[in-house]
Amino acid sequence: MDSKNVLVIAGEASGDLHGASLIRELKNLDSSLKIFGIGGDKKKNEGMELIFYINKKAFLGFV
Repeated sequence: MDSKNVLVIAGEASGDLHGASLIRELKNLDSSLKIFGIGGDKKKNEGMELIFYINKKAFLGFV
């Protein structure tokens, strides 16, 4: 079976908080997910592999 990867990006504290809740629920649905991305301690504590810490730079974007 192929592994499933999920990229999550949040550039500020509230995004880290909401992203952590998302990661927790995704892991409840499928504990084999590999979740990685940009975030802070809250996401890391939920099991996300951080490729960049938000404490190094903050950003906010709109599309």
